[in-house]
Amino acid sequence: MKKINFTLTTKITILLLTIFFLTKVATYENTIFILNQYTGIVRETPTFDRDEALLVLKSYDTEDSLYVKELLKVNNTWIGNTYNYKEAYEKNYLFKWGEDDQFYNNPNFDEKEREKEYNKNTGYFIIENNTRTYGLSKEEVEKKLNISSLKLKSAEVYMKKYGGKGILKKFYRDFFIALYKDKNYDEDDFMKDDEKTAPEVRKLIISRNIIIAYLVIVLISYLYFILKKNINGILENIKIMNRKIKVLFIFDFIVIISYLLLIPKLYNSIKILEFTFWWIVVKNFLLYYYLKKDKLKILLGLHFLLFTILVAIKIKFNIKLLDSLYYIIYFISLFNFTILLFYKKEKIGNILMLSSSYIVQQFIYFFIISRLFLILSW
Repeated sequence: MKKINFTLTTKITILLLTIFFLTKVATYENTIFILNQYTGIVRETPTFDRDEALLVLKSYDTEDSLYVKELLKVNNTWIGNTYNYKEAYEKNYLFKWGEDDQFYNNPNFDEKEREKEYNKNTGYFIIENNTRTYGLSKEEVEKKLNISSLKLKSAEVYMKKYGGKGILKKFYRDFFIALYKDKNYDEDDFMKDDEKTAPEVRKLIISRNIIIAYLVIVLISYLYFILKKNINGILENIKIMNRKIKVLFIFDFIVIISYLLLIPKLYNSIKILEFTFWWIVVKNFLLYYYLKKDKLKILLGLHFLLFTILVAIKIKFNIKLLDSLYYIIYFISLFNFTILLFYKKEKIGNILMLSSSYIVQQFIYFFIISRLFLILSW
């Protein structure tokens, strides 16, 4: 009983996390946030994913880039906190690169003096309608504005709420730029509602929403079966099939390792995304038989045969499909498994839980492949 409860808790947790991370797929982030007529906050493009200090305070009376950490709005007054020199140096590679460039190329550069000068304006600031005050301590702000306890929020919260000029997040910009190299997209092409890129991004968003809707239905069904107190039997019934799903997941990685070993022979003919796309599509169509039959070797042989034929045809005739067709083929193959389970009159609980487990693993796999695709593309 305890084992079943643990299994159920794990499944629900993984499902919730998957839904949460899927909501982050192909999302936009605001780039400009106006504080008053003289001052605003602008988002810098991160050089690396680890860059944290990205929101820059822009004002005509500040020469340095001050990176905003936290904000608070009190009536018409903005209170903020910025990273000091060492923090900005560690959390923003572009800032670090600029400072290092000065250090190596300017013989008169004094690092300690530069840090001291920069930190004159860091710390807390107050932006009012006609005045701007920088370099304050927390106590000075509380005293000046008669606030007993100053509690600021992440600057990203306010950028999301009040900002504008949305742009696709960096990972997805890089992904589309690499995917459509022949179209010569640059980062500015991925502003929200851009005529060139919005249709491509919209297809991904629609696909994401379909999967999220399906997984939400599955999550609701979990709660329903718990209330009906028949979840234990369902979990026991799908245990063997889940093991088979995990075995297939391992085979997916064997295929990718094989692909990498064939580079550069195969890479110039068919890129990793398309290679794995056809592998997954064939597996999706055969999944029902993988789970319900015991002849694993025969099915794997058929899988490899169909996959090899599709890849050979793709390379031989240089076939290029419309982007929309890739999405359509994928969803037909994915939900083919669910349709077959209904057709074979499997229990609804088995259908939902098996398909959700499979989808979760597949999206973990797609995420890894997307990362690998970006690495190979640069």
